[in-house]
Amino acid sequence: HRAVGNGEIKAFYQPIYNLETQELSGFEALARWIHPTRGLVAPDDFIPMAEETGLIMDIGKHIMLEAFTQLGTWQKQYKQTNGLPLTMSVNLAARQLNNTRLMTDIVEIRKLVEVEDNSTTFEITESAILSDTNNIEVLLNDIHNMGFKLIIDDFGTGYSSLTYLKRFPIDGFKV
Repeated sequence: HRAVGNGEIKAFYQPIYNLETQELSGFEALARWIHPTRGLVAPDDFIPMAEETGLIMDIGKHIMLEAFTQLGTWQKQYKQTNGLPLTMSVNLAARQLNNTRLMTDIVEIRKLVEVEDNSTTFEITESAILSDTNNIEVLLNDIHNMGFKLIIDDFGTGYSSLTYLKRFPIDGFKV
């Protein structure tokens, strides 16, 4: 609770490169905790607890806002030689997908931040979308219809059925 309230949770950006052109194409935003005395705390040491306690909703909203704001700044400063905008991916936790507040947070952030169309992606673990498929399907369709891309992260570590997953508006997989 203290870390969230004190702004100790920050977005770190992992670059994504296009292997064909060798160009930077975007970033994945990763939540990191910078503790005032312990320094950088590994995500495995706080993300599961944040999910369990529900703090992941506050952390997720904060990371989305920080990441998409940064993306808007970078898109204005830098253009790729292929003319495509830089992209940003943000992870969504299972607990976020099962919380009605997620859509409200996304809509609110979408109004606050200006980024180019089709340049934002949400990454979701395979197991997270298989928990409550009917509600998740509606949510993912709503998110996708707002212009966000959806990627299954860690594909192959769970159910791994492409037939089952094709009912969702998925734009890609990370194996």
